[in-house]
Amino acid sequence: MEQVTAKTETLASGPRDVLGELLKKGAQEMLAQAVEAEVAAYIAAHADLRDDSGHRLVVRNGYKDEREIQTGVGSLKIKQPRVDDRRVGARKRITLSSSGVR
Repeated sequence: MEQVTAKTETLASGPRDVLGELLKKGAQEMLAQAVEAEVAAYIAAHADLRDDSGHRLVVRNGYKDEREIQTGVGSLKIKQPRVDDRRVGARKRITLSSSGVR
């Protein structure tokens, strides 16, 4: 019987590697969409909070620094949106704690 062995270089650039990258890309896109939707819903839920001039007090404020999180498909980079509570002198400021990213 002849024993067949595969070289490591072949497997690293083969179908499994392509599938793994595709899964990671899809997971990263889904996570980004979920976080953006969660932030949008949070801001919409607090749209009635306004100052004397009619400006919203809970608003988007850019993004936090990009970071990596570990998932079942590997390490993913995530750029989490910031939410700013602009109420002055409030006893308890509103903070967003995402259920998807911690």
